[in-house]
Amino acid sequence: MSQVADRGFGPKGSPYMIIRQPPIHSYMTEGDTRFFDVDADLLNFFQSFSPDIQGHGLWITAGLAELLTQKDRDRLTGLVQAARRQKVLVYVCMAADYGGRSGLVGWECKQRSPSDVAATLHCVPRDQPHRGHPWWDCDGTVKEPVATVPEVKRIEWTEDVRLSDSRTIVVKRVEEYRKVVDVGAGLKEGWLLEQSDISAELPQPIGRRISWRGSLHPVVLDVQAEGAVYLVGLPPNGRAMSEWRLPRHQLYVVLQLKGENWERISVEQLPESMQPNLFVSSYELFIRRGAPSRGHVDQKKKGDLDSNPQIDRRYRTIVRLPAPSRAKETPK
Repeated sequence: MSQVADRGFGPKGSPYMIIRQPPIHSYMTEGDTRFFDVDADLLNFFQSFSPDIQGHGLWITAGLAELLTQKDRDRLTGLVQAARRQKVLVYVCMAADYGGRSGLVGWECKQRSPSDVAATLHCVPRDQPHRGHPWWDCDGTVKEPVATVPEVKRIEWTEDVRLSDSRTIVVKRVEEYRKVVDVGAGLKEGWLLEQSDISAELPQPIGRRISWRGSLHPVVLDVQAEGAVYLVGLPPNGRAMSEWRLPRHQLYVVLQLKGENWERISVEQLPESMQPNLFVSSYELFIRRGAPSRGHVDQKKKGDLDSNPQIDRRYRTIVRLPAPSRAKETPK
């Protein structure tokens, strides 16, 4: 597997990296790591392998889903296009919730070159991986997470949230992460978002406390003038993607409060005025920077952190994609 990351690898911050692993031991020395600055160098290195190894394909992993930037996506697109011109077999893999006792993250992979294949390969990490054999078992069947007790991290905070009508409310947030080994970051430890809680005392005409708990990464909590309450979130991992079954043209799960229950609606039903107003840089603040949990995030701190241009635009604005001609109704 090769890794790609906007953050970069090695002394020059190269976008691509390959570490020594089966079945390419003979092409790299013990402890060797190769860095590549451009698509062509990576593809040339791969094509130096024997036909038997090339027949397995070049597998590209992109790290944890919530850290994937637009620049990462653009780079992957460019790599796939270059591979297609050379008819190189390439799979692109996104992190999925198949982690087991080893702590390695699992992957959901799709063939992208020389042509797109709809089927997904599910790569589950072995319980005791070592450098003498592949670290994942990949096949086309849906895998259940291994029953184990992972290491978890719980962070919580309150934040100021500005509604569409300019009123400000205080929202309580909780996020739970599972510790994984992030192959996309060179086998470094990372944290995968698994569960979110959000609650708030809403102003009139609602005038009561609401709450939600689930597998999404919330980006919008808002109240319209007529009293309609909306919650919008992104699936942060492979398990959540499978759970919510997003149509191909929709990036978000949209929920509307109906009485005491949250009901799912389509993105097309979300008012155009709705834009992200929740703090999306919690990973950066509480995990990377180690800020203490249970603090308060005011509008200034939100603005400073969430204005980072490296944050994927899906978290900074509601991206509405055109519906395909035969789009199906959003699953209930």
